[in-house]
Amino acid sequence: MRRPVALLLFSLALLQGLLYLFIAPPWQHYDEPTHFEYAWLIANRQALPQSGDYDQAMRRDVAASMLERNFFRDLDFRPNLLAQNEPVWIGITELHHPPLYYLLAALPLRLVRHSDITFQLYVARSVSLLLYLLSILIAGQLVGELLPSGHPLGWAVPGMMALLPAYADLMTAVNNDVGATVLFSLFLWGAVRTIVRGVSFPRLLWIVITAALCVWTKNTAAVAVLLAPLALILALARGRWNHWGWIGIGAATVMALLALFSWGDAALWYRGTVQETPTGRETESPPLGRRALALETMADEPERQVNQLLLQEDVETLRGQTVTLGAWMWADHPVQIRSPMLFDGRRGVWQAVEVDAAPTFHAFTATVAANADANQARIILRPLLNREQQVTSTVYYDGLVLVAGEQPPDSLPAFDDPQGREGTWGGRPFVNFVRNGSAEAAWPWVRPWVDKALRKYARRSPAQFLGSVLDWQRTGWVWRASGLNLFQSFWARFGWNHVGLADGWYWGLGVVTVIGIVGALVTLVRQWRNSSWPRKRSVVLLIASGLLVWGNAFLRSHPIVGKPFIPGARYAYPVIIPTTLMLTAGLLACAPRRARKWVAAGLLSGMMLLNTVSLVTIWTFYGG
Repeated sequence: MRRPVALLLFSLALLQGLLYLFIAPPWQHYDEPTHFEYAWLIANRQALPQSGDYDQAMRRDVAASMLERNFFRDLDFRPNLLAQNEPVWIGITELHHPPLYYLLAALPLRLVRHSDITFQLYVARSVSLLLYLLSILIAGQLVGELLPSGHPLGWAVPGMMALLPAYADLMTAVNNDVGATVLFSLFLWGAVRTIVRGVSFPRLLWIVITAALCVWTKNTAAVAVLLAPLALILALARGRWNHWGWIGIGAATVMALLALFSWGDAALWYRGTVQETPTGRETESPPLGRRALALETMADEPERQVNQLLLQEDVETLRGQTVTLGAWMWADHPVQIRSPMLFDGRRGVWQAVEVDAAPTFHAFTATVAANADANQARIILRPLLNREQQVTSTVYYDGLVLVAGEQPPDSLPAFDDPQGREGTWGGRPFVNFVRNGSAEAAWPWVRPWVDKALRKYARRSPAQFLGSVLDWQRTGWVWRASGLNLFQSFWARFGWNHVGLADGWYWGLGVVTVIGIVGALVTLVRQWRNSSWPRKRSVVLLIASGLLVWGNAFLRSHPIVGKPFIPGARYAYPVIIPTTLMLTAGLLACAPRRARKWVAAGLLSGMMLLNTVSLVTIWTFYGG
């Protein structure tokens, strides 16, 4: 990129950043009060805060500033500034995050720690502004590694990034997504440079250090650890791979999958146990079908369980009604256990039962609350009842059944099929609201060592995440909601994702997005044979990073075990450079080669128009 063009882009990005830094009212970004709190505690205590730390006077100042700026105008809530025995509310704590971004934001706060709290916020936002400008610089350098000097994408990609409204809004907020985006972009630049120019010790350090810093910034950028070995393999692979190379990759992939996953858990039952054996097993002479649910109980792990979320439409049907829940149960030795529990989002109902090696049927009635929470209602199998029990036992369940109405206690349900979906009970037909109550259907499960290793850092259970993703009947509706929000928040949604443009703008941006993606795919297929091998390998890395990061963002709502969290594009911004490169290249590919500079200029002009509308929308929403 020529120096005058680079200077123009930098000036444009600086102006853009300053506009969004000041037009967004104080505290009106995702969790900005508590992100600021993290940096403030570091600056004022000169040490990393621990979980639960807070400063009451600081929180009172922030809450007062939020009230002064009319933060709670549409909320039926006001923080209690006089609270003494609990921290003044300013939002959900962020102290569980890695500290790198907050250490950077704390540097200037140390110099202004005695000034007005709102002024301190703007100082912290200025750190994000500098990182935003750095991300634009990195984009120009990364694209420059892939394309010849003077190519229009060399200035169109960083220009589009600079003028992307939602990106500029987030990157001038106090938020660790800013640090994650810049560190991951720096990692990608080093990885692409290494692939194109070859491995050297400084470049190797670049990849290793930036990957480690990504982990120390936020889990959305931690996929750099997975991509670093791929980058090195692509950099070391010279010439064209023969079929043995692809066979080696395939074999390594299969081995990794076998190490991470196994098969045989009872489908539709979310695993909350770290037992080393599957929760679905074939048993001798089971009451129904060939398999049964099997849970191992241990006194030192009393919360071992599996649970199944009821379908929302079924909860709507059962609200306020009496229901009967039953199952055949037995164990490998006589023991008192907890029966299956019906939890309606308000309370759990169960009974204590005695079981032995012979399957016996147990049932009880309950009343589903009239205001039962459809997002929370579930069947829970948590058999351990006596925490003093020293002997490990395996408890089996088969033919789990939940039906409307009170069923006769002296009769057994008769199922019409091995899956136990329908049948008769006391001479009356029923429909079973428990899915896969006999564990006849199986699905994969995450090995316990993986679940233990990742649960703390990922802040969600990989085992329950996998179950939620596979439970399409229960969670499928969230795919459309997540995709729509990711698309809109990538282009232009602001504040806490509650400030958006008129629908017509999103329809137009949808057309632009589709054209860009299709154009990029067509160009990739056409150019694959003509491009140099180093460039191919770089594209492979960028595609892999895009799929991993966008995939993680798309699936971030899982596991859906309550009211789902609908993710925004900030979780995908670590791959902002590959994403804008794809869209920009796809749009330019639709034009004749000689006209591509004009198309690129037209694209940036369109982005300026979108920015004008976005800035006016933010200004109007917050009342100027």
